[in-house]
Amino acid sequence: MTIEQAHALAVQMQHAGRLSEAEGLCRQILAADRRHLPSIQLLAFLTFRAGRSDEAIALLKQGIAIDPSQIDSYINLGVIHSSLRQFDAAISAYRQAIALRPDIAPLHFNLANALKQQNQFDAAIAEYRAAIELQPDFVQAQANLGNTLRELGRLDEAVAIVNQICETQPALPNAHNDLGNVLREMKQIDAAIASYERALSLDPNYADAACNLANALKSKGESDRAINAYRRALKLSPNDADTHLNFGSALMDAGQFHEAIAEFHYAISLRPNFPEAYLNLATALHGAGRVDEALSACRQAIALAPSAPALANLAKLISETGDVEQAIDLLRQAISLKDEPTISGNLLYTLHLSMDDPQKILEAHLDWARRHANPLTPSQPTYPNIPDPDRRLRIGYVSPDFRNHSVGRFMLPLLADHDRQHFEISCYSGVARPDAMTERLQSFGDIWRSTVGISDDELARQIRDDGIDILIDLSLFTAGTRITAFASKPAPVQVTYLAYCSTSGMAAMDYRLTDPYLDPPGTERDALYSESSYRLPRDYWCYQAPEEAPEVGPLPAEINRFITFGCLNNFAKVTPAMIECCCKLLLSINDSRLLLHSFEGSHRDRVRKQLEQLGVDPSRIDFIARLPMREYFEQYNKIDVALDTFPFAGGTTTCDALWMGVPVVSLAGRTAVSRAGLSILSNLGAPEWVADDPEQYIAIASGLASDIPRLAELRRTLRQRMLDSPLMDAAAFARDVEWAFRQMWRQWCARHGAKGSE
Repeated sequence: MTIEQAHALAVQMQHAGRLSEAEGLCRQILAADRRHLPSIQLLAFLTFRAGRSDEAIALLKQGIAIDPSQIDSYINLGVIHSSLRQFDAAISAYRQAIALRPDIAPLHFNLANALKQQNQFDAAIAEYRAAIELQPDFVQAQANLGNTLRELGRLDEAVAIVNQICETQPALPNAHNDLGNVLREMKQIDAAIASYERALSLDPNYADAACNLANALKSKGESDRAINAYRRALKLSPNDADTHLNFGSALMDAGQFHEAIAEFHYAISLRPNFPEAYLNLATALHGAGRVDEALSACRQAIALAPSAPALANLAKLISETGDVEQAIDLLRQAISLKDEPTISGNLLYTLHLSMDDPQKILEAHLDWARRHANPLTPSQPTYPNIPDPDRRLRIGYVSPDFRNHSVGRFMLPLLADHDRQHFEISCYSGVARPDAMTERLQSFGDIWRSTVGISDDELARQIRDDGIDILIDLSLFTAGTRITAFASKPAPVQVTYLAYCSTSGMAAMDYRLTDPYLDPPGTERDALYSESSYRLPRDYWCYQAPEEAPEVGPLPAEINRFITFGCLNNFAKVTPAMIECCCKLLLSINDSRLLLHSFEGSHRDRVRKQLEQLGVDPSRIDFIARLPMREYFEQYNKIDVALDTFPFAGGTTTCDALWMGVPVVSLAGRTAVSRAGLSILSNLGAPEWVADDPEQYIAIASGLASDIPRLAELRRTLRQRMLDSPLMDAAAFARDVEWAFRQMWRQWCARHGAKGSE
């Protein structure tokens, strides 16, 4: 048998799957003729298939040394190096092959792929284009070129290329999936969804397209459709940890926390070191009221990958257990890792829970604005808005909380009573999970735009395009804020209102709404804010009781024969100083009890321990967790005297308590947020329930608790007093707000009489 016959037999063995026999025969040939190139190349292939890559590379280099003009050796060497992720070596091999034969399209394609892996994007693009020029129907080269351009943000070029593939190869599922990816990057979500659906119609088992469709639906805020799409994706790819993660996130968006928890656990079982899954698990557990488990999951995420978002999430959880100082420390750690506007904003909000020092709070906000907002503010913005002081104004409200939330509840009467003849109302809603309240609020807006999934820059552009005259922020630094969209000054007049009465620190924010009780005039308080303070003449809030609120029940003390103090505010506002006051109250009123709202968790034991240390039997305190609206209101039928939090006072909960016939004792401090109770109770006609210090706070609460006939009378009459007060005069409140807006607009017009200039 000749060498050529032996080599032909080795090739037949390789094709038949008899690889070890083929390898043995190759070695016999090379023992007879060590320069036989075909056998060297075949043996290199066989050793590579057997997992002996180093030997294969050595054989190919041996072949190149024998005959440098043999292109196959370079090609195979490039393939092996690429498979080993040795891309520099692969690039060198492919370039040598191209130098021998520059007219082979797949060589340029392979070189482009290796260059892309090394982040040599411009060179990769050039090689993809070279491959396509040599072979115009090279679909994979076109697809990879389109994906590379998309990843570089060159979206117009990318969409042109992928569209061309879809036109020439309309039955190719991959092309429609790639088009969906580009369109999604371009924020054309509906078109992206259509492309993914087209890909799936061509290939119902296309797992990537199913997952991409689900992700696009989720980004659009269509939770129900996204959930169904994720279920389909997981049937096609049941062990994809990322898909389980995204599915769990969609379930959270829909409020299905227990189902989300199961998905996050499954993702972690597939990928034990998965910090994103632990972080999402923490959020879901928190939503389900399982705070201790949430804290554990969040700490696990941080242990796997310390990050600013993880630390910020832990801080949020910690604050809700009442340990605000630790939360502040965690936020500062997060900022030291990455000074993101949102995380730094979280710190600003949290400071209000901890301190009653308006000057320090202002300084912190000004510092935030210097870093994150003011650099985005143009020195001389221009507007097409007509500076007519008396024309119909376009008012824009921005909030993530147009839902069953304190912001949504307080905005309802204002939106319902706005004068549509003189004001056009636009609402920019960041609600990912609309509810019945969202639908009611939407019915009162002339224009309703969802901001879910769009950036602050895109939101600012939309506001400009809508020609908004006065733009109102309803969030400040609460969750979901779009405060940095205000930094570029998309509207001529910008105002902050409602979420909590404080400051933005921003040069771009012109005004803040307040009232004479939150910020008494003539007290130099205006210097405590970066904005000009506009005082509404009576009150800051307009209250409308929800339909779920039950009738006022009898005074609990008349049935129980003991007094129940209660606080259903966010537990993050319940400070140790307030608990100390509660303990003194319990000691001063025999057999009295305390009812607090908080999630379940070990922090409840911490409160019980504090009571015990202060001489109060911990069995005298009861806790309630999160409840549906009607059940929440029914808790007030168990409370005789409500205790407001300090230094961050309640707003919604104070009004809710009064509506249910429960007097509220508040402590007015120096910050506006500490004076919410003063504003509400003064407008009710009960300023005598507001204290100036903790001792007076205890005395007022003790005095109310000691007068059962007075409490019973208040039980019967407070609801009517609320109805008769400015707090529930929606029409008058709307006129007050509109007058404020009109005055702000007139001032702008007086300064900018020439059309379109500022």
